[in-house]
Amino acid sequence: MIAAAFAALAILSSGCKKGTFGFRGRPGDEIRFAIRSGATASETKTVYNDNNGQYFFVDNTKYVGIDWVAGDRMTVAYIFADPNLGVELADYYIADGEIEASTVTDGKVVSKGTLKSVETNGLQWHDGDVHQFYASYPAIDDNYPDHDSFVFKVENGAIHADVPYFYPMTLSSKNDMTNNGRVWTENMKYAYMNTMNGEPSATGKGGAVTMTVGAHFTAFEIDVRAKGTDVIPLKSFTLSCSRPDEDDEGDDLIGGTFFLTAKYNENHELWWDNVPLDGEGKTSNAITLDFSGETEYKDGGVVLTKDAPVKFTVFVRGGWWLSHLTVGFDIIKDGVRVNRSLKLAYVDSDPLDEYIPWISFSSNCKHRIYGLEVPLVLDGSLWFDANNAGGYTNEDWND
Repeated sequence: MIAAAFAALAILSSGCKKGTFGFRGRPGDEIRFAIRSGATASETKTVYNDNNGQYFFVDNTKYVGIDWVAGDRMTVAYIFADPNLGVELADYYIADGEIEASTVTDGKVVSKGTLKSVETNGLQWHDGDVHQFYASYPAIDDNYPDHDSFVFKVENGAIHADVPYFYPMTLSSKNDMTNNGRVWTENMKYAYMNTMNGEPSATGKGGAVTMTVGAHFTAFEIDVRAKGTDVIPLKSFTLSCSRPDEDDEGDDLIGGTFFLTAKYNENHELWWDNVPLDGEGKTSNAITLDFSGETEYKDGGVVLTKDAPVKFTVFVRGGWWLSHLTVGFDIIKDGVRVNRSLKLAYVDSDPLDEYIPWISFSSNCKHRIYGLEVPLVLDGSLWFDANNAGGYTNEDWND
C-alpha cells in the first residue's frame, strides 16, 4: 500500500530569481513545471543510465539511473480551491535541450527536465490558497489499454482518483523489448511513474513548480546461461508468484492492470491504494517473455551456452513487496519443449536464525538475479520440472 496525507500532493516552488521574489501566481497565468525522476533504488524513465558501466553510489548503496528523454509525455493534474475544490488535467512533454542526465543530487540519483504543455495553453493558476499537483507518466492517452477507466476528479468535495497502470502479462522479445546484443530491456513505456511514489511536495504559487516522480513498477534483471557444456535453445521465460492471498488483496498478482486509487481515512487524509482490476484475465500471478521470435535457434529462440548468456529486464506491478517467486525457462531438449524452474528461496540458513524459505523483494526497486545456470538434464539440483513455472505439485516451500 502507498499512503500519503493529502498535503503530500502539493508542490515545492523552485528557487526564486532576482526580480521575482515575492511573486504570487495570478489567476490566468500559465503554470511552469520542472520535473525530476528520483527517489528510491530504481530510478525511472525512458532510458537507463548505466553511468559508463558503473553504478551510482549513495551511502554505499548501488543505484541505477534513468534519464528523461525529449518528448516524454505525462499527464498533470492541478488541484485547487477558489474557494471550492476543483481539478484540471493537461498533458505535458519533456522539452528538448533542457534535460540533465542522472547525477547524485541531495543524496538521490535524479534526472531533471522541463515540462511544456502539449496544447497552446496549459494549466493556469486559479485564485485561492490551495494549489496542488499530481503527475503520472506516461500521458494517460499514450499507453493505457484501460485509459477510459482513468478518473481524477472532485466528487462531493472530495478527490476521486483511479489511475490505471498496465503491465503486459505476455511479452515478445522482438516487439516489447529493446535489444542490444544479448541484452533485452522491456519497453520503457511500461516504466510507470507518479508523484505519489516520489518525494512529497509543498504548496507553491508562481514561478516554476518542481515535481519529483518515482517508480510505480518493480523491475527484475535476469542473467542466465547454460550449465556446464550444455547447448540449450531457450524459447521463453516466466516469472510467477505463489504468495498466499490470505487477505484477498491480490498480493500474488504481478501482471495486468492495477489502479492507484485515492481513499480517505477517518481523519480525512488521502491515502493511495494499489488495487488490481477485477475480472477474469485482467490480472495474473505470472508474466512470460517469449523469445520464439529470435532466430538463433532454427525454430525460433536464442541459444544458451556457458560462455554465451543472455540478460533481460522485465517490469511487474509495484506497491507491495514480493515473495514466493519462481523463475522458469522453457527450453528444447531432444527436440521437445520442456520446463526448468527454480524457486527464489533460501536453502542454506544458520540454524540459530529463524528459517525463512522464500526471498522477499522490495517493491518499486530494481532487483538483479544473476549467475543462473539452466541444466539441460535435471541432475538433483534445486531445478525442477513443471508444466509451467507456476506449478508446485509436490514442491512445498518448506521442503
